[in-house]
Amino acid sequence: MRTFRLHLGNGFEHTFTCSQNAKLTFLVNGSPADCSVFDMTDAGAPTLLSQQKSISPGNISRPVSLKANTRYKAQINPHGDPKLSHATINW
Repeated sequence: MRTFRLHLGNGFEHTFTCSQNAKLTFLVNGSPADCSVFDMTDAGAPTLLSQQKSISPGNISRPVSLKANTRYKAQINPHGDPKLSHATINW
């Protein structure tokens, strides 16, 4: 399982290649946030795979299925103070 933290310093996003079929979840902390996953196969035209609105701090999003050898971008859009907002993604 891989883990990455989304925060103000990295623009609340992370682009990665999934090496095997997996499920991605967001654990939101600090303030509520919208959580989005994009298929980046065509970086010029990313495809929105999932968007979950207003996930409360301390809660985990619904899992998003990822395919092996595919490039994705996970991002959050915090609703509160961006300095306090962050999320951890696992896949």
